[in-house]
Amino acid sequence: MPLFEPFCGVRPCLPSGEDVLPFCENTMADLLRAPKEERRTQYETMMQKGLCAKDPQPAFYLYEEKLTLDDGAEKRALGFFALSTASVMADPLRPAILLDRDPTGQTRARLQALSRGCPRYEAHRGNRRYRLWLIDDLVMQAALRGEEVACVLPPAWPRVFSLIFPGEKPDFPLCPLTGLVFMAP
Repeated sequence: MPLFEPFCGVRPCLPSGEDVLPFCENTMADLLRAPKEERRTQYETMMQKGLCAKDPQPAFYLYEEKLTLDDGAEKRALGFFALSTASVMADPLRPAILLDRDPTGQTRARLQALSRGCPRYEAHRGNRRYRLWLIDDLVMQAALRGEEVACVLPPAWPRVFSLIFPGEKPDFPLCPLTGLVFMAP
């Protein structure tokens, strides 16, 4: 099981409940298209213009992607953004997608409980719905980590921006909405 920890994510500056899709499809798309050597400057311009802001406290970011099928049935993937020790390379703007075995099911149960509240962001694209919750409460972070996971990663271990799904792999092709939360380039 990879170790994971909260991080100070960068998020769009939008009022709670406002559609985040235009930011993700326009502003983030411009940043992603920029050559890697220009991303930092473009990111700093976005920050100065107040288009996005870096969270002052480390947090986990609960992520839900829901797909509505033609027959009306729904499929749901529930995971969270975190830093992990996975041995993969990742772009700070696009997370590595990982699975956590979660043998007891406790992590998945905690995520389901946390997802009952009002999300910070919600967006709809076609037959998909995306929602994001900020988990910055230290007690909730400790509960999400679980007792078997270290409180902090050892300093020498690389940290990878990750989207982690506990338990089984989602049973539909994921299409994560880039820009709900990301790391500074």
